[in-house]
Amino acid sequence: MRHILRSIASIAVVTSLAASCKDSTGPEKPGAPTDLAISAGNAQTGAAGSTLIAPLATKVTDAKGRGVPNVTVIFQPFFGSGSVDPAQVHTNGAGIATTSWTLPINAGADAKVRAVVVDTATGALVDSVTFSATVVGGTPKQIFPSSVPALAAAGTAVPLSVVLIDQFGNRSPNATVQWTVTGAGGSVAPASSTSDATGVARTTFTLSTARATNTVTATVAGLTTTFTIEGRVAGEPDLIVANSYQNVGSFGGNIQLGVTVFDGLSNRVPGATVSWTVKSGNGTVAPATSTTNSSGVATTQLTLGTTTGITTVEAKVGTLTTTFSVEIREFAPRLTNTDGEAFGIARTTGGRFVVSLIRDGSVETFDQATPDTKVKIATGGTPVVVAVDAAGAYAYVSNMAGSLDILDLAANTLVTHVAIPDAHALALSPSGDRVFVTTTTGKVVAVSTTTRAVVDSVAVPYGPWGIAFRTTATDTLMYVSSRDGGIVSEVDAHAMTVRRTFSVGGRPHGLAISPDGATLYVADNSGGRVLAVNTTTGAVTRSVDIAGAFAIAISPDGSTLYVATDGAREAVITASTLAITRLYDSTGKGRQIAVAPDGATAWASNEGGWVDIIRR
Repeated sequence: MRHILRSIASIAVVTSLAASCKDSTGPEKPGAPTDLAISAGNAQTGAAGSTLIAPLATKVTDAKGRGVPNVTVIFQPFFGSGSVDPAQVHTNGAGIATTSWTLPINAGADAKVRAVVVDTATGALVDSVTFSATVVGGTPKQIFPSSVPALAAAGTAVPLSVVLIDQFGNRSPNATVQWTVTGAGGSVAPASSTSDATGVARTTFTLSTARATNTVTATVAGLTTTFTIEGRVAGEPDLIVANSYQNVGSFGGNIQLGVTVFDGLSNRVPGATVSWTVKSGNGTVAPATSTTNSSGVATTQLTLGTTTGITTVEAKVGTLTTTFSVEIREFAPRLTNTDGEAFGIARTTGGRFVVSLIRDGSVETFDQATPDTKVKIATGGTPVVVAVDAAGAYAYVSNMAGSLDILDLAANTLVTHVAIPDAHALALSPSGDRVFVTTTTGKVVAVSTTTRAVVDSVAVPYGPWGIAFRTTATDTLMYVSSRDGGIVSEVDAHAMTVRRTFSVGGRPHGLAISPDGATLYVADNSGGRVLAVNTTTGAVTRSVDIAGAFAIAISPDGSTLYVATDGAREAVITASTLAITRLYDSTGKGRQIAVAPDGATAWASNEGGWVDIIRR
């Protein structure tokens, strides 16, 4: 280092030294400086960024140990060791030079300051000493709590700690933290603790023995933080949870309800008494009280009433409650299951059914009295809508493979395919002389039931589907729905000309007409409505909402409408008011409807693979 310090000669000491001779009138003067020693201020401990309390002091002496005055001492902090002020100091009369040391801001730093004296003439190092200091964190400026459980068993001991940080981000040691219980109860020990070398102060919090909100506040240097722990008593019910259950039921159906009871520590509670009460709607529960088993589960059975609506049941343990809500619906009984996805349906006056299986390429026939005894007749293709003649001798089936299929019901055979490209739906005229077939390409085709040949057609736009006839003596008017155009066309069925059209909106599908011909009823599939249309004016006079309305039929006396939907519902509606008087759950998709001669019962084919019974 001496060759480095020689470069500092320009700022080195200028020392006036007296000759080493004794004045006859005073003490001998100090000689040239030869030694530098630490006088005071070494090995101190201080807070990061602070100025040490004791200054750094050195003493310059000559060869005889005498203090040399007016010698320049240079104080040089090592890299990262802070700063000194002043950096150059002249020794006083006793050879002492002092300066102040401001420590670095990083705790744990290896802080050092070197003091040197050089020869002013040669720049050679005379001597040097090194001061060291321990840098620790300063006064806390931030306090961070340790994590604690949100819940703990009452009476248990929970360790708490805080981390103290000074203004420079260093951990703060030797700071006294006061711990104070501020909640409902409990105790801390110790109530006062000192942060360790890592800035952590600790205590232990013992919760109160009862259910309570326990809080403890830690305070230091004007800073506070609070710990909150909910004390819970093991085995004491704290939460009641409804188990999964069937929230829709049928008239008179039974539904099991269950709850699980937990204590405040999320343990299941056995032996808890649960009371069950029907709060609204209709139904009964049995038993009215039950006890949780070893898994904390208690059950009861809800027996539903025979009125549609919502029934609610409350389960209660002490002041804890949970509620079950069950919708009571009337489910449509099934006449029979089919061997495929049922679409079209027709019924003879003698009680024989013909059902098309749209994806099976066949139809099934069976008698109402023995519905599970079936005969299958192959048609091929995609059979859709079905009609039967008045005598029950023949069935007519529209086939989307491009034909009208005619079946002999006595022989259970396919008689013929009448080619009709893009065939879709159909209807048999009231007089039985013609079958009218709608096509997806915008035509209604007339087929003679006598010759079994196409005899006429008429253009009806926008995907014609449903057909209804005005049952007059002359039987001349036919109404056709256009599902893609939101219109209904009135067609002269003899002349096969469109007389007029009127707008109904949405996506009209099924049609039915009142016996007097004054009102046309429209099932609007996309709008989810049934509409009543005045056939004189073409105006919609009233409507009722029913989601996914698809097929519609009317009782012979004109009093009742039956509606099947895409939305797993089937409705009975009073025709005069369009009031829904009965709403069945059917599941699946209702497609076509057949009505009994007395009008009290209807049957709906269901793509789910069965036939539903609808009673008014």
